[in-house]
Amino acid sequence: MAAALHAGIGTIDAAIKFTIGRVSVEPNAPSVVPSRVTFSIDLRHPDNAVLEAAGARVTTLCQGHAPPCTVTVKSLVDASSNEFDAHLRRRIASASRDQGFPAMPILSAAGHDARHLAKICPAAMIFIPCRDGASHVEHEWADPVHVAAGASVLAQVLRELAIVDQPLASKA
Repeated sequence: MAAALHAGIGTIDAAIKFTIGRVSVEPNAPSVVPSRVTFSIDLRHPDNAVLEAAGARVTTLCQGHAPPCTVTVKSLVDASSNEFDAHLRRRIASASRDQGFPAMPILSAAGHDARHLAKICPAAMIFIPCRDGASHVEHEWADPVHVAAGASVLAQVLRELAIVDQPLASKA
């Protein structure tokens, strides 16, 4: 079933993020055929139409590969993709260039707090490199120089927003 899910969903295109993140096997004994296997799927894509179509395939693929067993598919979280504020993204890229740091747009597949803020106010994120590209894992580590660079870019953007983007009435 896992292989069928990966083949049918995980390879849709380069932007899809398909992860089987947790597997629980009962009774979890080395010489016993499991009576129950539970696993979770994390599925993300920047295009909501692709995300919805891929999500719909999960149930179909699981049911098609379950016999002679039974399968139950439950949606735990249903979060559509969101796009961050273009104005803030341009400011972050500009501040990075001003300071001589490389910058590129990155799709975040993670559920950061900024995702929720973007629903009520302009939001964006600044990413810095992590060792071996590992993020959201126990061994995540970033070089202090990269952390300082990210903080410096953030400080510049905040200064610019505080000075340039003030309402005209408050500049008087």
